[in-house]
Amino acid sequence: MIKNYTPKSKSEIPHQEEKDIYVGVDLSKSKLDVMSDKYRIYPNSDSGCKHFCRDLKQKSNNVVVVYEATGSISLQFAAMLDMNGIQRCQVSPRKIRHFAKGGIKEAKTDKLDCEVIRNYAITYSQHLKINAPMSKDYAEMRELQRVERFIAQNIAKTKQVLSDCRSEFARKTLNDKIKADKEQRKLVNAQLHRLIKEDEYMGRKMRILMQEIGVGKETAVALALELPELGNLSRKEVAALVGVAPFNFDSGNKIGKRYIRYGRRNIRNLLYMCVRAALNAKTENVYHKRWKQLERKIKNPNSLTNAPEDKDYKRRMVACMRLMIVRLNAITRDWIAEGCPDITQRGKVIATTAIKK
Repeated sequence: MIKNYTPKSKSEIPHQEEKDIYVGVDLSKSKLDVMSDKYRIYPNSDSGCKHFCRDLKQKSNNVVVVYEATGSISLQFAAMLDMNGIQRCQVSPRKIRHFAKGGIKEAKTDKLDCEVIRNYAITYSQHLKINAPMSKDYAEMRELQRVERFIAQNIAKTKQVLSDCRSEFARKTLNDKIKADKEQRKLVNAQLHRLIKEDEYMGRKMRILMQEIGVGKETAVALALELPELGNLSRKEVAALVGVAPFNFDSGNKIGKRYIRYGRRNIRNLLYMCVRAALNAKTENVYHKRWKQLERKIKNPNSLTNAPEDKDYKRRMVACMRLMIVRLNAITRDWIAEGCPDITQRGKVIATTAIKK
């Protein structure tokens, strides 16, 4: 005999969290190719972006916009999403392309690209991490940093050409160009540091990063701007993101070489110089100890890490670079957990007022 069924009231029904709705966006200078429940195209302009955000807000509160990293275009797009309070997740174009090839899609169009991005987000939804909102002037600071680096590269190239010149007129022209570029670089640097000074969170983050031996002001600026994920990742994730995590290449009885690849080259170059500065320091520090440990390990004849001297140096440098970025990640993580206090270079807390990122 079937018992009478009494339907439960809404209050008795267990609450189920609304699932995230993933929207794939393929970015370009002129348009946004969007794939959600259906394919749409929006102009990449102020009015087009406003229309796009309005449509997303009408859809659900749990929308996550997934897009590829494309330099300045993705930076402006991310700033627009943060301004409108929309969750976003930036992914590597390399991962998207490999995912597309794994799905046997060799063709490439804007419509297919945004569809692949959305399918990637749905497939790996448990591994996606929502990006933290950027500060108000973050996009402008990144642009100024890019311009400053471009001017510095121009100065270096001009000096290289100048070294081969014999004509007095050519040398005068190049010297004038170098002088003008240096003046422009000073102006850009002044504007960049003014914005950083006005941004309370960014200024405090720079000071906490400079607590680590070997890390100077310019490196702290680059880490704060180019590695915003610092402090929100595990030690393995941050090492892989920068490109200092060795990957295995083994199969069966074969023990292949360990190698590093991909990652953020600019950060890696800065870490190299910071490690050099730390190793050249007169006071004993963790990097001296790590260097000596690796030296003993490499000289062990039974070790699998035996290699020529040039390889030894590179291996030890990469290991020390990995140690530094892991330490910086841990320092930043603890600093965020404490409420982002302001700290002097001597490690004394001078302001404990918690601020939002």
